[in-house]
Amino acid sequence: ALHYFVKEAYENTMLTSFEENGKLTVHCISDLDKQDEATLTMQLMDFDGKVLWQDSLSFLTPSNSSLPVFEISTAEYFKKGNPSAMLLVSEIQIPGRKNFIDLHYFAPPKDLQLKKPEISVQVLEEKGNFIVQVSSDKLVKNIFLSAGSFPGRFSNNFFDVLPGKAYSVSIPKNGDLKDFEKKLTLMHLQQTMK
Repeated sequence: ALHYFVKEAYENTMLTSFEENGKLTVHCISDLDKQDEATLTMQLMDFDGKVLWQDSLSFLTPSNSSLPVFEISTAEYFKKGNPSAMLLVSEIQIPGRKNFIDLHYFAPPKDLQLKKPEISVQVLEEKGNFIVQVSSDKLVKNIFLSAGSFPGRFSNNFFDVLPGKAYSVSIPKNGDLKDFEKKLTLMHLQQTMK
């Protein structure tokens, strides 16, 4: 499971957020020797996907360093909802490059007020891969895909599914679609918190 998290840590540009002394700070980190024009969009949402606050701003990515891009008092956010039932979704958009996303929770996983989700799964065949498309009506924390003895590794796993957003994960096509669909299972944090 660790290699899925390590893969993200080796991106040449990334977002990270942390709380300290009653403030939440969003940082952009870049290993590139150049600056790029970028847009940071932020949404504070509850676990049903309701947007409680949003904002966006333009900035230049740092060159081979870290840059605090946004800071706010956590008390401002906590006026808008229960800290255990909301998260901040931050996303950097850089023209011509993939988007970088950071999900910040205001409570540890064991204290999150996660709801039972209705998860939709669809499997397709595409260019030598099976594509698993996952979406949900509520936040799904740490979803884990497994295909039993089916050979291959998923392109992503142990990720969070935001309400109303579709996620696609691929695995090399090493067999029959029907066989893969029978072996495919999903687990998530909500199932372990009974």
